[in-house]
Amino acid sequence: MPDFGSAAEWEAAAERQQKELLATARSRTNEPATEAPDIVGTIAEDVPAPMRKGEKGARFVELADGRTFDRTTGEFVE
Repeated sequence: MPDFGSAAEWEAAAERQQKELLATARSRTNEPATEAPDIVGTIAEDVPAPMRKGEKGARFVELADGRTFDRTTGEFVE
């Protein structure tokens, strides 16, 4: 375990190590660190209802649990 003379030396060494680790991580991906892009299509009105195999766009879908889903409104029919 290295011995640092003061807290300031320890902080400087820790900061240097963090910069080296970040540089290594960037070089492995070969990309600069960026923020994550905005998620697209998470609003219920923007996402179409899922289609089952063999379906060709029917408005109402009968689910295995007995409920009926309306693709146009995006809600369950009672």
